[in-house]
Amino acid sequence: MITIFKQWIYTIIGVSIFSILIELILPKGNLKKYIYVTMGMLMLAVIISPCVNMLKNENIEKSVTDVLSNIETKNGDMDLKKIEEIGKEKDKLVMEQVVEKLTEDIKKRAVAYSIDVDKVQVNINEKYEIEKINIYSKEEIKEVERIKSIIKYIAEAYNVDNKIINIKCEVD
Repeated sequence: MITIFKQWIYTIIGVSIFSILIELILPKGNLKKYIYVTMGMLMLAVIISPCVNMLKNENIEKSVTDVLSNIETKNGDMDLKKIEEIGKEKDKLVMEQVVEKLTEDIKKRAVAYSIDVDKVQVNINEKYEIEKINIYSKEEIKEVERIKSIIKYIAEAYNVDNKIINIKCEVD
């Protein structure tokens, strides 16, 4: 099918070049407009020839369905690849947004407990489940009960185990 299409395009290009050369060679006069009409008819015949060949074929319906199925298959494969690419990109963007929103919310919750938060690191899996939360404080928190209460508060807020939450001090 592709070779027939290529051959048809090459024929159109060849007739176009031939037509241009004839126009350049012809002298000015009445004969020129008859040649233009003849070249136009020739170009029209070249463009319509694949349709005529298909009509000459005994099984027109089969020819049309073959051409259409070939086009649909190629477009279908391309569409599936694009859909998969877009899906992966969308998942990645959603994951980034979830992490960003979780980070902001955890930071606010920690600040509510009077912690001077430097940064928050949240790790989630493909199912958007929280795997690890690291809260980096600018100040050293010496009260163990305060740390435990903050961890418990955040764990309850996100329905996660206390063991995945760490509060670390980054004092310069």
